[in-house]
Order: sequence, then structure tokens, then C-alpha cells
Amino acid sequence: YVHVLHPTKRGSRMETALEEQSLFIQVQMNDDNNEEGDDTYQVQTCLAHLERRNRRQRNRQIRLSHARLWEAGQIVQHYEIMGLVLQHTTPGKPNLACDGQLDLVIWPNAFAITLKLKPKGSTGPWLKGMTVNMSFQHWSTTRNIATPIESTKAEVTTLYCSVLETSAGSDDDDDSSKKSSKSNEDAVDDEDDDDSPMEGISVKVDEYVPKCSFDETFGCFVGEIKNPKRDFRTGYTDIRDYDKFQVVVTNASRKATYVPFLLNLISPANVTGLVVMVCDPTTNKPLGIPIQVSKNWHYRPIGNYLRAYTLLPSLPGSTTTYTITVVYAFYGALPSASHANLSLVGWSNDTANGRWEQLAIGSFGETFCLDVEFSATPANAITDVRGLMLRKGLNGRKYRWTNGGWGGDWLHVGDGRRQKMLTGEVKVAYISPGPCLTEVHYAGYYGPQRSVQFHNIVRTLRTDDYMRTFLNLEYNFATNVPFEDNSMADGPNLFRVGGSGWEGMRVPSIAYGNGDGLIDEYQTPSGLTHRSQVVKRMELTGPGPWWIAYNGMQFIDPNKSPNISDGWKALVIRSFDVNAGGKQYSNPCVSFYVRQVYDDGMANLDVLITTPSEVRDFNQGDTAKLNVEWLVLPYVAEDYYGPNEEFREHMTQHPNSWKTVFREAQGNNYDVSVDGGTVKHTYPLIIDATSPTVKFKLDKGVGAVPVRFDGLDSVEHYDLYQVLEGGEEEILDFASNPHQTHYSPETATYSIAFNIPMDGKENMEWVLKKKQEE
Repeated sequence: YVHVLHPTKRGSRMETALEEQSLFIQVQMNDDNNEEGDDTYQVQTCLAHLERRNRRQRNRQIRLSHARLWEAGQIVQHYEIMGLVLQHTTPGKPNLACDGQLDLVIWPNAFAITLKLKPKGSTGPWLKGMTVNMSFQHWSTTRNIATPIESTKAEVTTLYCSVLETSAGSDDDDDSSKKSSKSNEDAVDDEDDDDSPMEGISVKVDEYVPKCSFDETFGCFVGEIKNPKRDFRTGYTDIRDYDKFQVVVTNASRKATYVPFLLNLISPANVTGLVVMVCDPTTNKPLGIPIQVSKNWHYRPIGNYLRAYTLLPSLPGSTTTYTITVVYAFYGALPSASHANLSLVGWSNDTANGRWEQLAIGSFGETFCLDVEFSATPANAITDVRGLMLRKGLNGRKYRWTNGGWGGDWLHVGDGRRQKMLTGEVKVAYISPGPCLTEVHYAGYYGPQRSVQFHNIVRTLRTDDYMRTFLNLEYNFATNVPFEDNSMADGPNLFRVGGSGWEGMRVPSIAYGNGDGLIDEYQTPSGLTHRSQVVKRMELTGPGPWWIAYNGMQFIDPNKSPNISDGWKALVIRSFDVNAGGKQYSNPCVSFYVRQVYDDGMANLDVLITTPSEVRDFNQGDTAKLNVEWLVLPYVAEDYYGPNEEFREHMTQHPNSWKTVFREAQGNNYDVSVDGGTVKHTYPLIIDATSPTVKFKLDKGVGAVPVRFDGLDSVEHYDLYQVLEGGEEEILDFASNPHQTHYSPETATYSIAFNIPMDGKENMEWVLKKKQEE
């Protein structure tokens, strides 16, 4: 089924169970000399389906290869199905030799099905054109092409289907869901056809696109911009400027509506880290209108691109200007936070085209990547992990990609054959792509029998010291799931730090501790056995938060670029709550798994977060919840080039030390008091506002602490003030510390997020309130 957010009803949510429906696609070749009549073909299947069936028969993992995921996000999903098989309607006659693809672009209120066909091999059957018929439920379209069809260009036919009424705040029943897509029976070349399903609506992008056409293949007005005018440096540098585009929407109709719009930006200033916001053209402050960030840097025919989808509100008889702002390396004075779907199309020669999620702080390369559907990896939900503002000593290059220790995983349990139980039916909710605090939810099941339901939340933050990724993990068990050590070759676990080991790392020691400090430091002996567990289910005693430090790890990959700097990884476990067999466990256990053994006897170790050994399985009704924070840290102060002097001073005094992890664990284990709201989450701090004015106080903190306020009736005129001694209030400057906003259609409320520099400060008091209108 699909979840649809109805844009006309504030706070409403409609879940519609869709029955399987037939999509009819027929191609009739025009041939006056054929005594038997025109050859007619129908699409019956595709290579993706055949590949899926064959892999199931061979008991192999199924990945998207001949089905491509181009874009996914909060608003639009875009898939391409390749290798359509067109069978002749007369049994025994050969299939049509063609390259056939089907594009599916789905909005909340409409979808487009686009057929792309071109000859494969001989063009003989295509010399007199063809007629294409497409229908789905009550929508249909016909296209007659009377000219010869060449193999150099695909013929495109689109079935555009409007599902829901798009009016905002209107109760008129226009019965739009029963209208069929327009027929283009006599169209040979309809590129100049300016008809739009949205009558009376026009869109332009000042200075770039005088009139945006409605592209039915994308289901929206499209503003395509290549190499926009810029007066700042691009690429891997400290980009502190933004791209800004003035989008003007004119509504000459009598209805309020949401206008679907795509900013198709070719060659963004740096594609590895960017966030897009819809802003007020006067104040440049974000309005909270959701806008989706989808991107690709793998597909050479297009090059690096950003596709930003949004639904822009438009009142009847009005002209409204929106500023679409693209934020790159810095948002204000701090590196920005971003989380987006990154298309893999073009990366692997169509061997892995599924979902890939990429996080970044700044635009200096990735900081954290997720493969939650195992689109490209066999068993790692967590893939690339990299550091922030790292260099190779004082003379090292800045603003470049880094290494931080590849790989990790969420729940890792067996399927009864000692093979990993894979995820399925994964749904993703992009709550906020950044740039102050990101939030994306992942929900689905493990196993074909839905043995475990999961709901995991991933966040990262705007900061200038080091990389942090926050993961809230929740597993609900529906069937018996073995959890004995021998149920998996590498041991079952609730979370894992470490992966395939392709980078190559020596781990001479691992330090671990709790909220009071260091518990112990494990010294890795020589001569360990590959793929064995050297420490099994050791409890981390004492109060939380608990932590793991890889401060001694060493990269040894000889093929690694000499310009790429290294950092070391660490984990903070802020909470641990497991209910199994009627018993509750509040302290995590860890196992150390030997990932690699080298010729010199040294080893690479994974850390598995697990339960006490008495938990031999999980059963229906058992649950596991844990809140972890992944860090990548510099070895010495000279490897850090950021501006945070408090952090630099700490690194000078404590190079390559577990004390840096303890500083993070304990420093952000702050006490918070709130007046005018309730605390939903402590770190990052998320407050549910119950009053127009919200006061809160933090006794300490490390880095730029993210603070988000949910449940606001609007974001207009809100500002954050620091309460100084004597009760005076000082506004948090928007230029250096700008905020982000987000609108929730489900609750019809807004969120606003800030980042508060807390290094070296204590007992800071703040108040969020609306500015008094003059």
C-alpha cells in the first residue's frame, strides 16, 4: 500500500490499500503491405521481473539492477523499469526487437507513466511508424506516430494521471480523479504543446527560465538551470555562499492550489553536501515548505545534478515569489548538515540501482552512508563513514574526502541457515534534510515472514568540530528469532561497528567505558583466529552513557590516495533497553569479532552491541531499543583545521585518546529544564512546545548542540534569545546562526531548529518567542 498526504486537509492522512491493477501497453506497427494486418505487441513482463524470478530460483540475494531508483524523498518517487518485453499478440510470432523502458514518477496527488521505445537491430518493422495505446484503470492515452522511427532516439509516450484534487483550502468537488489523461492521437511531435493539467497556472524562474513548461513525464513544472551565475568558488572548498533562484508562481484561476515544481539544477556548486530550502524573498528566512533533495554524481551522460521537488502554495488571482536557496558547505558560520537520497544510477553498470542514503556535514565529501535495502552491499546497512575537517598534518589539504573506518550494521540476526536476515517492505520518511538538524525515519521488516519490525531514526547536525551521526534503533519481534552466538557465522547483534574491512585496518586496542570514565582497554593479542569472537557478550557496567573508542586504529590500505586524511571511529551508547523473555536489560554487552588477520599477526576487530549470553533468542512481543551516536575523530590537533578552539585545545592536551570520546559522552549528557514545553528527546534536544514562549536551560554541552522546537502554529516572527545576567535577552544572530524550519502535514504544525555553541559554557538559559510586532 502507499501513504498519501492529502494537501487540502490540514492534518489529515489517508492510507489507501491498493489492489493489484493491470497496466495495459499496446504497440501496433503501421504496415500497409502486411496482408495479415498490422503486427500488434503487448508488454507482458520486463527483465527486472525475470531477473527476480531467476534469482529466487537460485536462492540469491535480489537487488535492483534492471529497475532503477532515480529519486526518492518526501514528495516524489521516480523509478525506471528497464528491458520491457513486448510479446506479439499472435502466439508463435517473435517478440518486438526493441529497447523499452518505463518511467514511473509518483507525486502525492498525481503520477506519470512514461513509455520509451526505440528499435533494436533492424529498423525495418518501424519504417512506417506505430500507434501506442496505454491505459491504467480509467486513465488512457493514444499516440499515433506516422513517420519512420530511428534507433538513435527513443519515442516517448506519457500517461499522466491526476489522483487527488490539488486545491488548497477549497471544498469544491471537481471530481478530478475521474479525468483521463489527454489523448494525443494525431501527435507526431508534441514538444511545442503547452497544454497543462493546471489551468491558469504559470511559473517562471527569474533570470533563467522565462516560462517553465509543464513536463508530464515529471508531472510538474520544470525549471532546468545549467551552470548558474556565481561569483564564488565551487568544488571542494569552503563554500559560504548560496545559489538563490526567484521562482514566480502566477495563479489566474479561481482556486487555491499547490503547484508541483522541480528545480533541475545541472552542475551544483558541490553535489556531495547540499540542502535546498524555500525561503521568503524579503527576509531570506526559510518558510517551512517541504522541498525534496535528490541528487546524482554517478551518471556521466548528465553529470552532477540536483533535482529539488516541491509543492508551492498559490492563492487564486495572485502572483507569489519564492526564493529557492541551495546551501552548500556552510550555513551561516558552521558547516551545514544534509541527508538525501543519492541515486546509484551510473555507479555500477546497472548491477546496483536501489536506495542509497548519504549524509554530509559541509560539502567536503560524505560523512555517513546507508544501504538499508542492501542495494549494493551484502550485509551492511552502514557503509561509508568519514570524518569532518580532517587533514594530514598542518600542511595537509583542506576540504577533502576523508577515511573514518568503513561499515557497520543495524540488527544482524540469522534466517535459520546462518545467513543474514534481510530487510523488506522498507518505507522512508524524510522529515528534514537539514541544514541544522536532519531527521529521516526508516521502517520495515526483517525476513520474509516479517519476523522483526524495525523503526530506526537517523540524524546528523550542523557543527564545526567532528562528525556525529545519531541513530535511534527500535526492533519489535513477531516470531522466534535465534540469538545464540552460533546462529550466525559472525555472531548476532543489535548493532555493529565494522564491516567488510575493504579499507584495511589494524586495531591494536579498544577502550571502553561508561558515564564515570574508563572501564578498561582491551589490548589485541597477536595470532588471533580469523572470523572468531575474542570477547563474548561482556557487559558494560556502571551508569550510561557507555562508549567505545578505536583510538589506536591504523589504516593500512596501500592503494589509498595519499591526499585522503584519516580519522578514528568511536561509539557512544546513550540508552539501551531490551525486553526479552519477560526480563529487562538496561546495560549493553559487547563482543569483539575478528574481521581480518594480517601477516604480522595484527587484526581488525568489529564491535558488536549485544545482550547477555542468557538471551538465547527473541520471541513474539520482545523488544530492543538503543540510542547510539557514531563519531569520527582526528588523531592529533594538527589533523584538525576547523575553527573550534575549545576542541583544538582539548586535542592538544589529549591526542589520540579515549578521553575525547568520554568528553563527548559526558559533556552532552546534560541536564535540561524546560518551561512552556516538554522534552521529547534529550540529545539532540527536541522540545514539544506547549506555549508560544518556550524557555529552557542547559547546564553544559559540547559542540554546537542542536535544539528543535516542534508543535508551533507558525514559524513567522519566531527568534531564539539568550538570557544574560540580569535578565537581559540577546537575539541569536540569523546571519551567523540561521535556523531551519519544517512543516508537518500530519499535525498541521511547524518545527524550528537551531544550533547553540556550548563549548566552555555552563548554565545557559534561552527563550524562544515571537518578536513583538511594531
